[in-house]
Amino acid sequence: MKAIIFDFYGVFCADVTMRWFEKNVPNHDELAADFASICTQSDLGQLTKQAFFEAFHDLVGIPTQVIMDGVKAEIVMNHDIIDLARSLKGRYKLGLMSNATEEWLGELLRENNMYDIFDSVVVSANIGIAKPDKGIYEHTLLQLGAEPAETLFIDDRQVNVDAGNAYGIKSILYTDYESLVAQLAHEAIL
Repeated sequence: MKAIIFDFYGVFCADVTMRWFEKNVPNHDELAADFASICTQSDLGQLTKQAFFEAFHDLVGIPTQVIMDGVKAEIVMNHDIIDLARSLKGRYKLGLMSNATEEWLGELLRENNMYDIFDSVVVSANIGIAKPDKGIYEHTLLQLGAEPAETLFIDDRQVNVDAGNAYGIKSILYTDYESLVAQLAHEAIL
């Protein structure tokens, strides 16, 4: 392996907006498709952070500031994964590929001193392409100077793992830290 690409939300920290939505919106099942649409618009760079929260408010009727504060309170960084990624720096080219906006992701990367971990950070909203679209994988590989067959991809969503595998990238479904360490050891990464 030459390169390792990490997802951010669901790996380095929980998918905080989804978690808050499911915990705090009683009829979230009925609104799931509309919420997913708002998230996709944000991931493709069609909504600013403020516009996302306003659309979220319009959908669920909860005050925008309450949603913003609640989502922020859900952020818990996985320091074991951060330390793991740091330990791989220099041995592999490391990429971050996330369905997010620079505004959101950049804030968390800065707050947690994570920019220096990665050789490339690809944010879906910046390029207008989101996982599982093949284009974001191609873009990330180009940024890393790596081929699919020499790259490992880690993501918490099966659809994104399946897309990576279909593109020829060995892809691992992230479920928890211990399982990831075991899988990386099996792949002779650790």
